[in-house]
Amino acid sequence: MREIMVKKLIKYPGSKLVIIPDIRRIFLESGQEYFVDVFGGSGSVSLNIAGKVVYNDINDELCNLFRVIRSRPDEFLRMAARWAVSKEKFYTYGKSIEEKGKDGENGVSLAFRTFYIFNTRFGGMGETYSTTREKSAYSSVLKILNNFDFIRDAVSKWQIENMDFRELIRKLDSSRSFFYLDPPYPGKNWYRYNFRESDFTDMRDLLKDVRGKYLMNFNAEDQLPHEIFGEASLVKGYPNRNGKYSESAPRFRYVSFYANFEIS
Repeated sequence: MREIMVKKLIKYPGSKLVIIPDIRRIFLESGQEYFVDVFGGSGSVSLNIAGKVVYNDINDELCNLFRVIRSRPDEFLRMAARWAVSKEKFYTYGKSIEEKGKDGENGVSLAFRTFYIFNTRFGGMGETYSTTREKSAYSSVLKILNNFDFIRDAVSKWQIENMDFRELIRKLDSSRSFFYLDPPYPGKNWYRYNFRESDFTDMRDLLKDVRGKYLMNFNAEDQLPHEIFGEASLVKGYPNRNGKYSESAPRFRYVSFYANFEIS
């Protein structure tokens, strides 16, 4: 089967690029009207879903990035073009934001700062983040900007929310809603807002009573989700594209899917 090309705006820890075709297929097969990306993060899933999309994230800087692209795309692109005109200029910008921080930044300037940091550092946490598939952060950003028309068109149709998952699900639950949940990895401190065990149990209790349909995924090797949510609805292997390739690296990564309807 021919691999479907997926679009992205930023790098993000735990980003689910390889499973997006299955997420998209399951949503279409569900017959639901609204796709609600509860933990939207990088936006990579929402960017590749056709139809009515609600992007949500508790990180206000990510929400600002997508709101700027939705309402002020030309200003964002002009700023990106200014700093991405050369590799030297690109990294000069990185040094400048390290020196001055983000005090006083808002709107377009804060959006581009967020875009830059997530594409050059691991989850915006200051550590380098790269794979063997991309030579440098600069070349990666150029590829993303070459797809900006697609990204702008997709985001222009989104409803964007900045809520805790509990508030969002209660607000948007209906018989027409499809909730996609890719919560923070258990035991990882990669995010501004990490998950505690109590957050997972709250999510379990909330999902028991939703009127809509939901699809949730975890790495299959994570034990906590299995303990809280029980047996997965589906476990599927995907080519391992994270990190450096080596003889000892597993060829496949397995994902556990949970749903309140039949999936395959």
